[in-house]
Amino acid sequence: MANQFCGYIWKGDSSKHFIYRDADGHVHELWSSQSRSSRWEDGDLNRAATAENGGRKGLAPNAASQLAGYAWEGNSSQHIDYRGADGHIHELWGSVKHNKWSGWKYFDVTQDAKAPNAAGEPCSYAWEQDSSQHIIYRSADGHIHELWGREVNGRWSGWQHVDLTRMAGAPLAAGNPAGYIWDGDASHHVVYRGTDGHVHALWRRIDGSGQEEWSHVDLTMEAGGIPVSASDPMGYVWEGDSSQHIVYRGVDGHIHELWRRIDGSGWEKWLHVDLTLEADGSPESAGDPMGYAWEGDSTQHVIYRGADGNVHKLWGRMGTDFPGWQHVNLTAETGALPASSDPVGYVWENNSTHHVIHHCENGDIQELWCNSTDDSAWKKRRIA
Repeated sequence: MANQFCGYIWKGDSSKHFIYRDADGHVHELWSSQSRSSRWEDGDLNRAATAENGGRKGLAPNAASQLAGYAWEGNSSQHIDYRGADGHIHELWGSVKHNKWSGWKYFDVTQDAKAPNAAGEPCSYAWEQDSSQHIIYRSADGHIHELWGREVNGRWSGWQHVDLTRMAGAPLAAGNPAGYIWDGDASHHVVYRGTDGHVHALWRRIDGSGQEEWSHVDLTMEAGGIPVSASDPMGYVWEGDSSQHIVYRGVDGHIHELWRRIDGSGWEKWLHVDLTLEADGSPESAGDPMGYAWEGDSTQHVIYRGADGNVHKLWGRMGTDFPGWQHVNLTAETGALPASSDPVGYVWENNSTHHVIHHCENGDIQELWCNSTDDSAWKKRRIA
């Protein structure tokens, strides 16, 4: 059976991408663009990729972890990162130069950065303002590490390594980290579940004088000692609301949110919301939730696989006062097949549509989608 999805949008190419690892450890990409309408393409990237310095295809190491992928708009490139059987972080990447696709290439990032081996699942992202790439992962000793590099005057700096746990004096991790950028605050953020079950955050800001040091905060304690985490947390930013949001599954099976906003006087404190209790009719979770904001619609969304096997969405719209969280059973709404994996979702702004994708028990890959102007008209389609 195929593994968990990762999804992202490539705005410069007007395309959407879902990546997953198959039972053989090969990396697959499902992608579609506006020019292809609803037609999806499926590619085995291990077979297609060549070494960065050229050579024959089909030599990319198999994946031994879930995948992390993103588009780097400023570099017109796509990137997929994963842990290989050798414990190294490997990257598959390709770019468009002069309107021509380079083809997929692979690179051993751990070897280049002389970094410790990975023990968990990496996450990765690009920071457009800084022309930099970042890969975050956990090593066997529970430390959180960052691999990063940037383009300066069109030239790549090479990969660098930082032990974030040691730099910030932070507690050890029991799970996989998630990282994100807040452009409005010019800051990096990494969240993870500690060995104490608390949600911890590492963060730093880039100011005019250069890179600041990483700092640590125990979010569970900051928010008043709320329920501990039974899943790896993930975080995102709602730029229109000047707020950060972290969602996770608690030991009670509920979906919990930690959030805070920055106002004219500075940071407000971290707050906790039990989204399962807030949204009438939402069942307990059987997997890890994911969340995202849609700036154009002033909404935020959390999707997850329920204990009933259905895909559920919790959502709310920003107004003069937040009206509260609402619940939609997307599986029941569309008559779709039950999920056998955690769903992944996002908004395709070019097309003003929501998209949620997951594996089904019969092996199909299913997409649930709707036009943003009618959130009640969700549809389903089999894409592989």
